Amino acid sequence: MVQVTGFNYDDFDPTGVSFPPNGDYILVINGVDEKPSKDGHRMINVHFEVASGAQSKSQFRIGYYIGNPNAEQAKWAFEGLGRLSYGITGVKPTSRGIDFDPLMFKSFNATFDASPNAKGDKFPKIKNLSPYTNAQPQQTNTAPAWGAPQQ
Repeated sequence: MVQVTGFNYDDFDPTGVSFPPNGDYILVINGVDEKPSKDGHRMINVHFEVASGAQSKSQFRIGYYIGNPNAEQAKWAFEGLGRLSYGITGVKPTSRGIDFDPLMFKSFNATFDASPNAKGDKFPKIKNLSPYTNAQPQQTNTAPAWGAPQQ
């Protein structure tokens, strides 16, 4: 079980990772691990899988560099993990930290964006998160029901 406390995060490391095209997806967190960054500092890697559509079964990871010596980037990582947790659960994280076990294998809606920055580096972002429900949208057209007599 990985628990994130203390919240000193961010600085993505997308080296060697392929990403789905930018767009809206139903995603699932299918793994979380902690390992040292290239610099030997603490990093949390969150592994995602696309749950449906043309990119279904595509997997990628985002590394949150929680041991980043740059305080501003550490703050960004904390906020990124906090938004991830809040977007999936609808519950604001507290100073007690984030427990990823309840987030595992829950589907959520999100926009994936790996647009390159000014230097051309890709720093993937998960945005516009909301819990996924498979409820069918309310039908709003006025077409007659199947088998109803036509006027």
